[in-house]
Parts: sequence; structure tokens; C-alpha cells
Amino acid sequence: MVNPHYNDLFFHPIVCNVCKWLNDGNTFFCKCGLVSYCSPEHMEEDREGSDGRVGHSGFCDAILELIAERKLRNFDGRVLLNVWTSYRYAKMGQVLRKLARNLLPHEIRIMMSMRHCNVCYKEIDLMPCPECFCVDYCMEHFDRPIRPHNCAEFKKWLFTETEIIYTKDCVLEWRSLHTFPDSRWDVKDMYSFFKTHVLPARHLLWSILDIAFSDYLSGPLTVYHGLQRSQLIRIPMTKSTYVIHVIMASDEIRREVQFWEYFLHVFTHPTKLIVVIVGLELSEESHGSVPLCLEKCAGLHHEFQFECHRMSYGNYVKSNSYRNPNVIVGLHMIPPNWETWVKLKKWFYTDCPVVLTYINMKDMKKNAWNIKMSFSKEPIRQIMNTFKGFKLHRNYRTGEIYHRNEYIQIYRNLLSI
Repeated sequence: MVNPHYNDLFFHPIVCNVCKWLNDGNTFFCKCGLVSYCSPEHMEEDREGSDGRVGHSGFCDAILELIAERKLRNFDGRVLLNVWTSYRYAKMGQVLRKLARNLLPHEIRIMMSMRHCNVCYKEIDLMPCPECFCVDYCMEHFDRPIRPHNCAEFKKWLFTETEIIYTKDCVLEWRSLHTFPDSRWDVKDMYSFFKTHVLPARHLLWSILDIAFSDYLSGPLTVYHGLQRSQLIRIPMTKSTYVIHVIMASDEIRREVQFWEYFLHVFTHPTKLIVVIVGLELSEESHGSVPLCLEKCAGLHHEFQFECHRMSYGNYVKSNSYRNPNVIVGLHMIPPNWETWVKLKKWFYTDCPVVLTYINMKDMKKNAWNIKMSFSKEPIRQIMNTFKGFKLHRNYRTGEIYHRNEYIQIYRNLLSI
């Protein structure tokens, strides 16, 4: 059975793009050489598109034109990663102009996953690692890789991705977690959270659902515990509204908005939670209400609404839709450059905490420096996050494996001095 939303799932250049089957590396490439299939039927299905899904054929033709014009598959190699990254972004711009439209999120993943030698970044005559199938080497470096990779981690990532494809709907209906929070239990990290609130109902047996569930819970739990440990969260003792701004967001954040219900569980009086998701990478504007659990939220007369605004944060702040936030959040951020923070500086005029998470320490430190230069602010908390997700992800920019929200950085506010 094929997941109809397969373009929203992970991408791997030698895994069937439709059913996500590796077939022991025996898939075959599309004409463009960027996408693989396990059968002619799946290739045809992907090329044609259906139910509002854009087919692969137009994108494929644009790639073939670039190859014919010798603008692709001609990378010299033997460079640093940042040069290879710039090359891929440049090629995305050329494809965009060929298509005369913006690239879709899955098309960006395809371009960022272009096969290359893990040592010299050469694009042709490649062979995948026979163990994990996740890293390629050219003929020169296959037998003597100067830059070895963590094969076990890549194997675990690919196995988890292929196993987890059909679990999300199960996770959505799985548990209400009405026992959270409870002062009787010391919940200090994601593992103890699961041991206390999730696993007892299943006799402490772990499953693939737990891995998926931890990913969806990581955002709200990270923000709540980060604010709590920094003494920056105030729980009103009367009916109230709590507004969370999630900035520089993508569709991934939108698809998982319902899991912010668990943030509502910390409020003991009727509360309306409004999660405002803002980002240029969102595919559409939307808003609505989220159904709440009967065990806890309904009894307390909580409400949960969300809004998605496909625009920059500066434009959102200027819009009529703007709501003053109680906290501003940026999840698994790619650090914007210094100039971007300078432009954003005038839009941070609410005295509220700012919680930012990252997939590695390098990004966190880079962003701390950019914010210091722009706002003259230092984080009050900057550590490895104990509420990161269990699921492994692959960074399409660098090829590295990471956990969601691996590092957390908290500012008391970003008010200009």
C-alpha cells in the first residue's frame, strides 16, 4: 500500500520515491538520475501526478535540459562542503528558471540529495556503501575512503524511516497523556517522560510508535520544560489566553500542530491556546481549531486554535492578524545570517521569552553570535536538550544524522537595548 502523501516523507536517491522500498539497492534511476523506482508502474505514477500532486515529469525534463547544456554533472570535486552546498543551491536556481515556478519542498530535497562522492564530491561513477546504502564514493575513494561515515547510524536512520511511514495516523489517535504534568514524578528528560506517562499503559514495552511519538512531542515539551527551568513561564490562576509564535516555520511544523495540545495540559484554569505559525516555506495560509482530549482539556474547558501565515515574521508583525505573543519559538533552526537578524530587530518589541532549538552545536553558536551582534543579547540558557526526539533525521544540507531539537537556546527577550 502506497502512502498518498509520499512526497512529504523522507527522500533517498536510491530508494523508490513512491513506496520507499530500498529493494536491497536494486531500484533503477529515472532518466534524470536523481530519483529511483522499484517498478515501471511506480515511475509512471510519480511522473504523471494525481489528486493535486505535481508529477515528476516537468522537474525531470528541466534536469535533462541542464545536463544537455553541460550545466549539471560537471562538478569538479575536491572542495569543501560549503562549495558543494553553494553549487546545489545554484542548480536549484537554474531548475526554478526552467520550470518558471518555485520548487516544491520535495523537489528541494531531491536537489539537496544529489549523489556525490563523500570525499571529493564528484558526481559521476559512484558506488553506494554496500552496508547502509546512504553514502556514495567515487571509484578512486571507494576502497580507501579518507572521510569514513557512521554506517551504523545511517542504517538505523534508513530502517526507522521505512518502518515509520505508516505509523503517524496511529500516533495521532494513540494517547491523550492526561496524566501530564504530575508533580509526584520527576520528569527530567524524554526517556523519563515516556517511562512515566507513556510506557506503563503497555507494560514498559517500546515500539516504533514511541520513536515517532517522541518526535511530535519534542517541540512542545522542549518549550515547556525550557521555560519552566528558566523560570519564564507564568501559569495564570484565572481564565486566560496563551499565544505561541513559531517563526521561520515549514509545513512540517504545520502538520504536527495538534501535538501542542500537551502544552495546554500545564494550565489548571480555562485557557485558550493560540499557536501562530509563520514562515515563507509554508505552502498555504490556514487556520482552525484542534480537537482536545476528553480526559483533561475538555473538563477544564480549554480551547486550542492555530493560524498559519505564509510570510516573513516582519510582515506578520505589521499585519492586521498580529497577536502579542507570550513566547516566541524557532524549532530546529537553520541560523539566518546577521543581516536577517538586523532586519528582524525592529519587529521584536514584545517583552517575552524566545526559545530556539537546533540540530547541532555549531548552528546554535553561530546564531548566538549573530543575535549578540544584532541585539546585544546573551542567552540565559544554551545547552544540549534533554527533550530531543528519539527519531533520527538526515540533514539534507550536510548529509549528517541528527535528532530533532538536539540543542536549546533561551533568551529572556529580544527587546532592543
